[in-house]
Parts: sequence; structure tokens; C-alpha cells
Amino acid sequence: MHPPSQQHVPALVQRLCRCDLSHIHLSSVVKADSSFGARHSARVSENLQLLERFSAPFTSLPFDDQCATASFARTSIPEVS
Repeated sequence: MHPPSQQHVPALVQRLCRCDLSHIHLSSVVKADSSFGARHSARVSENLQLLERFSAPFTSLPFDDQCATASFARTSIPEVS
């Protein structure tokens, strides 16, 4: 990923530019949530294009019921009494 040519570059973009992008993955849940946010924003078209450009270099990993179960198995959730 080549650094953007803007003077003000968000810290996340700066960090991503220093990474090997083959080591970064997005889950389908993250992509769906980001798409939902873009579709409900004031600038739908602009944000969907931005999301597409941002996510293009990353591998998308599926997230199914098995992933959800495994994720919560690693998380300590306090019991409700």
C-alpha cells in the first residue's frame, strides 16, 4: 500500500502503510457493519466508494456460527443474576 499524498493522514492509514497487507484480514462481519454504516450515512455514494478502496487490498474471511461460538468461548462474559 502506498502512502496517500495528503498532508494530513490518519494514524490508521499511516500504520497500514507500514504493514505487509497480506497479514491483514477483514471478516465478513466487519465488512457488513462498515457497509451498513456507509449506507446510512449522509454521503452514501462517497462512503461506499471509500469503503471499497479501503477494503480492496485485504483478504475477506467468512464469519459463521462456528466462528461466533469460538469467539465467545474466548471471551469472559459475566453472568447476569
